[in-house]
Amino acid sequence: MIKNFMCYMQGPVGTRSLEYIKECVRDTVRAEIVEFNKDDSGVVEQCYYGWLNINLFEKKSVGLNQKNVEYYEKFYLVQGFGSDDKLNNALQRYNIEDVGIGLYVYRVGSYSYYIAVCEVYSPLHPKDEE
Repeated sequence: MIKNFMCYMQGPVGTRSLEYIKECVRDTVRAEIVEFNKDDSGVVEQCYYGWLNINLFEKKSVGLNQKNVEYYEKFYLVQGFGSDDKLNNALQRYNIEDVGIGLYVYRVGSYSYYIAVCEVYSPLHPKDEE
């Protein structure tokens, strides 16, 4: 069955290790949050969480056939890895607790690719348990 994702990052796996890909995704997500500068003054509180996710992370729609998925892992931007002052300030400014990152590795023919699906967690929206 094909499932549609709004992914933040994607690319070929090639000779990269999963740890290297995860590090690249974390670094890019961190930079995106630190550099984020959108006016949220017109956003109602009930829609803020969705507004953040759309403006930060929904870059491209990808249809992924579940039978082609070779690997899946969920990890977090802060939990287990820590943060620095710049990131902490940005997280507080936008009321973000952490970012969940779903890393999918899938095969097309003889090549493997990855997509990273990111989701902002705020105090108002509890984490999904997977």
